[in-house]
Amino acid sequence: MEQDGRNVRCYAEVLIQLETVTTCCAKCTFCPARGYERAGHVMSMDLFKKIIDEVATIPEITIVDFSGLGEPLLDPFIEERISYVKQNTKAQTQFATNGILLYPVRLDSIRNAGLDNLIISLNANSAEQHEKIMQVKGQFPRVLKNIEYALVKGGYVTVHAVITGDTFTNEDAQEFVRRWGKFACCRKEIRHGTGKPNPARCWRALTNIYVMYDGTMTPCCFDMLGKLVLGNLSNQSIREIYNSSKHLGFREDHWENRADKWDICRNCPR
Repeated sequence: MEQDGRNVRCYAEVLIQLETVTTCCAKCTFCPARGYERAGHVMSMDLFKKIIDEVATIPEITIVDFSGLGEPLLDPFIEERISYVKQNTKAQTQFATNGILLYPVRLDSIRNAGLDNLIISLNANSAEQHEKIMQVKGQFPRVLKNIEYALVKGGYVTVHAVITGDTFTNEDAQEFVRRWGKFACCRKEIRHGTGKPNPARCWRALTNIYVMYDGTMTPCCFDMLGKLVLGNLSNQSIREIYNSSKHLGFREDHWENRADKWDICRNCPR
């Protein structure tokens, strides 16, 4: 995308993350939205198509991700949205799901719609651990069956777990990797507000575009209440916001390790 000559790193590939639904059927202990009531919102198809129609004209956007702070499979339009992206752009499609609603018939439906990459957040090695971390009862066996079916059907699938340090330890992660092999992906929990910022550059700030259900563009999902508004795609274009002085300054400060200038990023470990 166009730049204004400022010292901003311009990446060849950009991911746009669309929060098409805010409702979730789990209450994961590590979720940044935990404790905030945000359920009940769905991105309108008119707004969605407006965004995707512009994405089709921006070759740098190579992935459309439907993972916001809700469960994508609770989006009543998810198959329609995936199909629209595949029919109108060259971008890959992906989303992360907790797997509870990933029944075989639904998996077939989203694959037929054109979903490229599927991320399943299991976050546990046992039913007891699953209930403790995901805050849902009796769903672990179902999710395991759904994962096994997804792996049999093929396509790009990863099984995720978040290392929390207490409920899911490094030892748990090793067991998780042994169980799921090449499909496993473990990452450490990002504790926003720790007061211990990391000097490393934030890849979310530099390569992601995050859009809330109402079109509000924010830095990332950690700004779950939209405190830092970069623009709104209901009445602006992606290019207009991305190339604005505010967004350029935001990325420039992250590239130059000045992220602490921004309140939402100041205490983030990045």
